[in-house]
Amino acid sequence: MVTKRIIYSEHLRYRLKTRKIDYELPGKVFSKAQDSFSDTITGSKIIIGIAEYAGKIRELAVIFKEKDDFIQLITVHPLRAGEKEKRIQSGRWVKDERT
Repeated sequence: MVTKRIIYSEHLRYRLKTRKIDYELPGKVFSKAQDSFSDTITGSKIIIGIAEYAGKIRELAVIFKEKDDFIQLITVHPLRAGEKEKRIQSGRWVKDERT
């Protein structure tokens, strides 16, 4: 299996700084993710993982784009209770096979 290089978007870097999130967190969430989805409205790819955020263990969504030779992480945000389930039930998020 070939491992692709992970890069951070400018938007993600800005969010990490303004939200005071550890720089390594999005990459760790992406690498250890439990679920992968496609957003049927935006066309985005989403990885969901669990990590400590703001002193609590939370589910975090990492939005990303996959290119031929790298993966670009676009943004990261914590999910509210039930948010993932609601988006799955509504059909907005469709389960993907993790690449």
